Amino acid sequence: MMTEQEKEALLIEVHRYIEDAATRTAAALRAGSVGILYPPNGGLTDAEQAALASLTVTPDLESALRKVIADAASIPLFHFFCLLDGVGTPQEYDGGWIGLALSRPNEDEDQGDFLHDEFNDTYWTWRKVRPDPGWKLDTYED
Repeated sequence: MMTEQEKEALLIEVHRYIEDAATRTAAALRAGSVGILYPPNGGLTDAEQAALASLTVTPDLESALRKVIADAASIPLFHFFCLLDGVGTPQEYDGGWIGLALSRPNEDEDQGDFLHDEFNDTYWTWRKVRPDPGWKLDTYED
């Protein structure tokens, strides 16, 4: 289990990453040079790149974009913490969800797969079960 100090450090770091991502993305929009890493083969089409490059990002719009992007980034993280805490339930899980506890790695035990290593690969599983809203984040043509 985590100490209170470790928990606070973890959560502060999450906020730091949210703010950093929002700041970098808003600045990239202002500069007209947005690149994306998610989903794994996401990429922007030429038309999408041109549309983003055509934006006139004023300081006020950049400020607003930072706030909107930070809000969007925080939502899945908050839900992830709810899942860990056991107050949320994964839609694709049929068992009785009780949450998960973070634990310290033990040098003597095989740690198995890490979540950050499997994150991008599970996007494709999500793509298979996701309802089709008529658009997609990635450029994969299936």
